[in-house]
Amino acid sequence: MKKSNWLLFVFFFLVLSAFKEKQQGDENGKPEEKGNSKGHRVYRDLPYLQDYSIRYYLPESGKSLQLRSLSANRDGQIRVLSDKGLIVPDNGSLFYPGKFVHDISYSAIIPKKISAIITYRNQTVYLDNKQVFCNAWAGKIQIDHGLPDASLFAGGRDFHFLVSDGDRLVYLDEAGNHLWSGSFTGLTQIRFLEASNSFLLVSPEAVAEWSPGQPINELYRGAGITCAAYAGPKKGIVVGTVKGYLILSGRQSTGRDSLAGKAPGFAEKASRLIDKLPCPAITCIEEIDGRLWFGSSRGAYRLNADGKYSYYAGERWLPDNHVLKIEKGPENSVLVLTEKGLGQICFKKMTLEDKAMFFEKQVREKNIRYGINCSVVKLTESYSSAQTANQPSDNLWTGMYLVSQLYRYKVTGSKEARENAYESFEALERLYTVTGIKGLFARSFERDYKLENAKEPGWQQKELTSGAPASLWLSAADHHNWTWRSTASSDQTVGQIFALTGILELADDKQWRDRALKCLDDLMGYIVDNNLYIIDVDGQPTMWGKWNPDYVNSFPKNVGDRKITSSNIIAFLQTAYRFTHKEKYKAKAYELMEKYGYLDNLMRPMSQIGPDDKDELSKVLSQEWNHSDDEMYFLAYWGLYPYAFTPALKEKYRAAIKDHWNIERPEQDALWNLTYAMTGAKDFDLGPSVRYFRNYPLDLRNWAVHNSQRGDLELLPKNFRGQTTRELLPLGEIPLCRHNGQVFRLDSDGDGKSLISAGDTWLLPYWMGRWLGVISAPVRER
Repeated sequence: MKKSNWLLFVFFFLVLSAFKEKQQGDENGKPEEKGNSKGHRVYRDLPYLQDYSIRYYLPESGKSLQLRSLSANRDGQIRVLSDKGLIVPDNGSLFYPGKFVHDISYSAIIPKKISAIITYRNQTVYLDNKQVFCNAWAGKIQIDHGLPDASLFAGGRDFHFLVSDGDRLVYLDEAGNHLWSGSFTGLTQIRFLEASNSFLLVSPEAVAEWSPGQPINELYRGAGITCAAYAGPKKGIVVGTVKGYLILSGRQSTGRDSLAGKAPGFAEKASRLIDKLPCPAITCIEEIDGRLWFGSSRGAYRLNADGKYSYYAGERWLPDNHVLKIEKGPENSVLVLTEKGLGQICFKKMTLEDKAMFFEKQVREKNIRYGINCSVVKLTESYSSAQTANQPSDNLWTGMYLVSQLYRYKVTGSKEARENAYESFEALERLYTVTGIKGLFARSFERDYKLENAKEPGWQQKELTSGAPASLWLSAADHHNWTWRSTASSDQTVGQIFALTGILELADDKQWRDRALKCLDDLMGYIVDNNLYIIDVDGQPTMWGKWNPDYVNSFPKNVGDRKITSSNIIAFLQTAYRFTHKEKYKAKAYELMEKYGYLDNLMRPMSQIGPDDKDELSKVLSQEWNHSDDEMYFLAYWGLYPYAFTPALKEKYRAAIKDHWNIERPEQDALWNLTYAMTGAKDFDLGPSVRYFRNYPLDLRNWAVHNSQRGDLELLPKNFRGQTTRELLPLGEIPLCRHNGQVFRLDSDGDGKSLISAGDTWLLPYWMGRWLGVISAPVRER
């Protein structure tokens, strides 16, 4: 083959490959999958569009400013018109709130009485009491309009402009010639329709169309009209009202119709009012990149190809919810102007690994305290400093983060990930040494932290009676001036054993494995030797550290605690036997399964779990589905299924896990799905797992979120599982939710001053998917 022909062949091969890859990289549709050697489907990690918001707020001193409109030109410059002149957004980022400063870019226009701005041919064009003018095109656009109170305008073809003062209209060419004048009472909006070379005129009572050389043609009359926009030839004109929107559809005519004596425009037919919306009180409509965006009195929303709406509301996305104007922004963004500022919703191409590295950096900078993975309880306004604090679940969140880093290390060879994991293990290990009691771990530890009633007699009984969270702090046994938090619980035990198992399975360093083995053996030895209780410093079992048959089987069979405690302790004992080879753990597990019915307990179908009022504790524990139990189940399944004593038991466990997974499927939790994949399941909802990873917001602050008022949701009657809607909303639209939270919760309060960690919520299932081989390494675009 000649060299030129060979090069041509290579060129066409690369082009074809790139085209196929583009086809496979459906950014917001069904995730692309292929198979791996184990028969699992595999998600190819192609770039997708990740949304996030940069918010710009009016200063407290400027709250009296009235924002009117905005424009973004082809240079990426954003200008906002207020009643006090032009302002521009300044110095904002995802976590740093931007502000506004006066626009001083063109000193000559600062004194002008600008009443409106628009984006025309990707440039900002201004309207004042004398002229339509622009600084682009060498400043040559300067057209006298003759309407001293002009407040509305739109640009048409060939630099022609239609200007109005709200009643009178004048049509001008670039030279300033007045080509037509007319009137339209109560005019609030003018839009140019390029396809028909006509202008849309909107008032609170009517929508009309005007074409040069033709009379004004009324298209629709009704009450409460707020805005209108052209949605393309298939849909026609969309009219927004205070109660929803309707579509004026029909044949769009062209210039040929004018030759036949017909006015070019629309043969209109109004649809029924569409009011099943996130908020029906529509304030503005804009077509951006083929999608309709709606502004409302309660946020902004986008109509998607599937007929559903993506809802952007609350300070995760906007400075406030009363939307004034929506505009296409620079660098693939959408600008949403509100009464209190500007939200720039950005759509950035990234892979899941890109998102993982974003979260990895955030966790290290904000969420690590003494090696413990925890939430931020106080953020500075600039986000530059974050205050962490101890939590009742320090063991659990840290164990989950630790394992995520081990998976990352095994998949990528990252030394940083290995160091992260070992640092967190040292923190978990110290939770044993601070207590001074072999096998008893602390909930947390802290410097010089003492409660006023720490040594008050009867402290535990007081806590059990009041139901208050455990809060006893004692002096540390390993170092002076340190304290530790007592009353260890079953969920913390799950976190400890999950982490210790990860070290024993995945760590390269034998010394680390030996230290983890000692912690595991000490812990399980302590539990077994104390009759399957965690005995606290007062010699009594802790409130939630009980696996003894007298406690477990005291619950009715349909109360979830009977099932979960049985499932967890069998997993713990199997894990302990797997790594220590001590017969006492195996014997105890068989005793519980054969003599006390723990196998039957853990095999009980989830459909049988429900409320029971046999006694007060059963009633309290079975009032609703416990999502914290779900997290404990699925993390402990990593010791239940792989370390089963026999193939027959393994098959039983697999069936129990599948039964649990099936009832959890509406939640679309990637951690549940990928844990189920660990059993060898071929169908484990890979697509919903990928959507979990994509839709989880980058902004993990506790912003207020409200969805219960939405009219586009199919709400369910109150039920035991707490599922509020037929379908799960995208995670960026709901309150922040860890794996132990209620993902169907619609509303929450918040002020954005605390920050949960991605270490357990996102990084664990993502790196787990990579380690299982069901998520590929990133596939970069050519």
